[in-house]
Amino acid sequence: MADVTTTLQENPGPPGFVQVFTHPSLLLRNRLVAWLLGEGVDPARFIISTKSAYFQTAANRQVDDGVDPLIASAFTAIVGFAMAGFNVLGETADLSPAEVSAAIELIAKFRELLPEISLGSTLASQLE
Repeated sequence: MADVTTTLQENPGPPGFVQVFTHPSLLLRNRLVAWLLGEGVDPARFIISTKSAYFQTAANRQVDDGVDPLIASAFTAIVGFAMAGFNVLGETADLSPAEVSAAIELIAKFRELLPEISLGSTLASQLE
């Protein structure tokens, strides 16, 4: 994951997001993890910690752009989960390159809205 983290650190904005989403090391990792899970390996062995350099780089980039830290962390986790699912199952969906591009663009557009989103104090306290 170090090379994925470096790609993210060196490429800000949507271009970096797309490069990470399609990074060969991440694609290989996610497919390998899927195969190992299918073989019965404990899923806990593959958790990308919120303390990892990759997660912190991605979440901090959101915070630097004015996103609430809790929202940034949630967005990073959700996008990471979606990326893993897409990397593993994307080929089975028979998506065209245009559809893949549209999906990435949709996530990037949603990311642009994050600074406007904040969790109300009631909801945030319920989640803690």
